[in-house]
Amino acid sequence: MKLFDKQSAQLLERKVIKYEGPGFRLMARAALETWKIAKKHRPRKVWAIAGPGNNGGDAIMTACFALLDRYDVSCSVLGQPKGDALAALEFSKTIGLEIHKRLPNIKELKTGSDVLIDGVLGLGASRSPKGRLLGAINFINEVRAKKKVFVISIDLPSGLDPCSGQVLGQSAVKADKTIMLLSPKQACYTGHASKHVGTLLFTDLGITNYHKYGTKTSELIKPNLFRIEKIPKISHKGTNGSVLILGGWGNMQGAGFLAGLAAARTGVGKVFICTPNSKFRPMELIGIDPTLEDLKSCLKQVNVVVAGPGLNEKADEHLHLIWKSNLPLVLDAYGLRWLAQNNPPKRTTNWIGTPHHGETVELLGKYRTESNRFVQLTLLNGIYGGQWILKGPGTLVGPNPTYVNNFADGILATAGTGDVLAGIAGGMIAHGYSKAGALATHIHSESARKIIAQKSSRLIASDLLKNIGTVINALET
Repeated sequence: MKLFDKQSAQLLERKVIKYEGPGFRLMARAALETWKIAKKHRPRKVWAIAGPGNNGGDAIMTACFALLDRYDVSCSVLGQPKGDALAALEFSKTIGLEIHKRLPNIKELKTGSDVLIDGVLGLGASRSPKGRLLGAINFINEVRAKKKVFVISIDLPSGLDPCSGQVLGQSAVKADKTIMLLSPKQACYTGHASKHVGTLLFTDLGITNYHKYGTKTSELIKPNLFRIEKIPKISHKGTNGSVLILGGWGNMQGAGFLAGLAAARTGVGKVFICTPNSKFRPMELIGIDPTLEDLKSCLKQVNVVVAGPGLNEKADEHLHLIWKSNLPLVLDAYGLRWLAQNNPPKRTTNWIGTPHHGETVELLGKYRTESNRFVQLTLLNGIYGGQWILKGPGTLVGPNPTYVNNFADGILATAGTGDVLAGIAGGMIAHGYSKAGALATHIHSESARKIIAQKSSRLIASDLLKNIGTVINALET
């Protein structure tokens, strides 16, 4: 699915209005689709809370359709609407919709039977909501929690940053459903969004060719994004690629071993590991002494290096050597800290970085205050080159192109899961897949989903390993 950021979604809307008809008609379509969804919940009463922007206009028109359908409706309008939203307000008056300039009294809402339409803020939001708008967001969350009111947000929950998916200020609406109108919004799939959007829905408002009016800024990771061929029946270990793990030093041997086993689970022919703890290695991994000479020799035998899981400062020279090589590289954990501290020349050959939030901040240096992860991707690529997997809720992969992984679950917030991801990425590069970062991210999260499907809310990193082959098998053509 093609996703749009704030600017591209707004540009798309302007072009659709220009070539397909007036904005008020598009607003009416949006409201009708919203009402269809709300009506399915058979509400006792419909409550609409509208801000002054176009999302507010959508909410007002939704209330109008509910009234025309002879439902009991209350509509609160906060601020003075303009443009198409003002037209919606004028239309509401012609059909007798009662407009309130204040929020309802919480006592007026009935427990478990009402529906509330959130149209407080939309794509135009750019700063922390304050005053009446913040009060409206807090009110919506309060009635949802205390009265079990079913909340439907238009385009994105009010208070969520339409650029990054982060909460803009103190709070954002926690919706039960969010209906994205005209274009799928990338902010609804990443950052804090997973805690706020509820069930995500999308309607193109009948503009089935909307893509011709706008350019997507990212893409949702889906299985149909990838084409994986089965390992040929006549292949052997020398034809299925090979991976070198530089990791598992000191007391962190487990991290290196997890990365190595994850790479092996992807079906590569050989996995080497350069570690002082070689005698403790799993039998599936080939041990390499941690000398620069042995490392140089091994580099001639492999297709890709995964460096950093369980590594320490004693391997700094090894990292310098690998960074300057032409081999594809996956850099994780200590490898990323080494990169941030040494700031070597930008690497132009194929490589992937896999930082979590803290590592990303360190890598950004003077740009560390930038919190928009989509922007972070571009900045990191500009400084160091490479593709980046920014781990976290709604993991991002990119840039150029940028992919969004629709997975957010604390089940992966445990030691070693990142090492497994790095190993999978190395395996995908060794197999020659061009979208290795996005593919590895998908395999990693789908492996976790299989554990969740077994009614487990906890895992250890090694639990992921047994699912890697099954997930890959489901992708094979």
